[in-house]
Amino acid sequence: MSFGAFCLGAIDLVQPYFAAISPLRLLGIFGIDFSQPVLAAGMIALPANLGSTAAGQAVQVYINRHVPVNRQGGIFGLQQVQQNAFNLASVFLLGVIATITGPQHVFLVAPIIVGAIVLLMVRYSFRHAGALRIERGAAAQFLLEEHPEDEELIGNASNDD
Repeated sequence: MSFGAFCLGAIDLVQPYFAAISPLRLLGIFGIDFSQPVLAAGMIALPANLGSTAAGQAVQVYINRHVPVNRQGGIFGLQQVQQNAFNLASVFLLGVIATITGPQHVFLVAPIIVGAIVLLMVRYSFRHAGALRIERGAAAQFLLEEHPEDEELIGNASNDD
């Protein structure tokens, strides 16, 4: 996702490379032609959307693993409220930055600003959950750890076939 934002910020430098492999070029068959920057942006949007989708899926997997089933509906609703609030705040902040520096330059600093905000939110959530000491990489390690109950569920699903 960050890679896509950086590339959009440097569209003048990367447009010849991404425009050449853009799937939007297929619309030329129907007489629809786009400029080089639009073709490049269409191609760059693919990894950006992939990162966004993967992050959303990671949150859903985490909730499914660690929240009781009878509370998951409320948690998913709260997740959507938080996501919308974060999106509004991010768009407002990046809009202010775009007004000051110009719209193209905001894509160069957006991943850094949004990433810093997310890291601060993760640190806050660790402290709020009662973690006295927050180690570097603790969130990633927690998401990557093995869960024996997952293996049991997978084993039961394959036995049911």
